[in-house]
Amino acid sequence: MKLTTHIPRSLIKTSAYGPKPGRPCSGGRKSEFLTVKFGLAAIAAGLMLAVPVFAAPASTFDTGLDGWTGEILNSGFLGSPPSVLGSQTPGYNASGGNPGGYVTMFDVSGSAEPHFVAPAKFLGNDSAYYGGALAFDLIDNLGIQTPEPNFVELVGNGHTLFYTDSIVGPPNTWTSYSIILAPSADWRFDNLASGSIPTVAQFQSVLSNLQELNIEADLANGGDTGGLDNVRLSPSGPTVPDSGSTMALLGGVLTALAAFRRRV
Repeated sequence: MKLTTHIPRSLIKTSAYGPKPGRPCSGGRKSEFLTVKFGLAAIAAGLMLAVPVFAAPASTFDTGLDGWTGEILNSGFLGSPPSVLGSQTPGYNASGGNPGGYVTMFDVSGSAEPHFVAPAKFLGNDSAYYGGALAFDLIDNLGIQTPEPNFVELVGNGHTLFYTDSIVGPPNTWTSYSIILAPSADWRFDNLASGSIPTVAQFQSVLSNLQELNIEADLANGGDTGGLDNVRLSPSGPTVPDSGSTMALLGGVLTALAAFRRRV
């Protein structure tokens, strides 16, 4: 896409400059060039300075656990906060991910459910991600079965949001998920079984001081092993302006500058 820039002549200042030696040029035309030259340069500089720095957290596990830990939740009590039975250090696999490395946790017996626990870079004031998405890839040696009632838990400000997912996946195959961080029928507030759908205010309150983000690793009945890769938080809008569009706009500014220069 090629962008051009049009500047109304009424906005261009003129002043009395003499013509260049050996080249017919009115003083006003030279003044127009100088004004537009510096004006377009200022626009280009402003575009570069206006690009926001927004580093959305992500874990691709290409070099290690990236700070992720694991805990065992009691599926018999999924209130606020969830009941933790113990911990489990995730295993790291340098290959076999989607692509690259990934992390795994294995199922234990009974009502104990292993969950991946996010590191600090995913926590804190996550208000900017309201309406955005939590995305990740999962794999399980026995397949991803449905439903998964406490698929994701978000804990913050003394409350817990539980997410239930119904997307299935075949054994030993990566399945991608993107969970919208806003109230819906898939979310429950403070209790998985009896909790209501969270309100906007409740959801935003949890995100404003997110203290824990858990993703389920027990994805099938039986002694399964669940794997996790490519975890990302993203806001409802783009994290940074599209580089192609930004460069196209800058190119349009420079094209306009060159075209005007040839006229002078």
